Amino acid sequence: VDGKYVEPRFEFDPYLRTRDGKKSMNKSKNASSQLMTKSDTLGGHGEWTSPFVMAAVNGEVVKRSQALSEGGNGSGSTLTYEEFVVNPTFKEAFLGWFGPILGMTALLNP
Repeated sequence: VDGKYVEPRFEFDPYLRTRDGKKSMNKSKNASSQLMTKSDTLGGHGEWTSPFVMAAVNGEVVKRSQALSEGGNGSGSTLTYEEFVVNPTFKEAFLGWFGPILGMTALLNP
């Protein structure tokens, strides 16, 4: 209140902390897309993928789990995490992507 508060700074991301408090050598990357994409590789039928609303939160959970799974050799490993919703048509993918945006906009603007 009087300007003396100093926000604490960490040497590294707290989610990368091991059980003993050191920085983990294991890494993780959240590669989840925030856009709709057409994928021919999932089922071979031209499915559409849209972002999953919890992907960002789940990515942090995966980062923490990866840090806690420290191997005995200490060399570290890299994990790429990706999460999305698979939709059979463009219409369903668009509604799944744009629906929450439209709903939150309507909720926040009376």
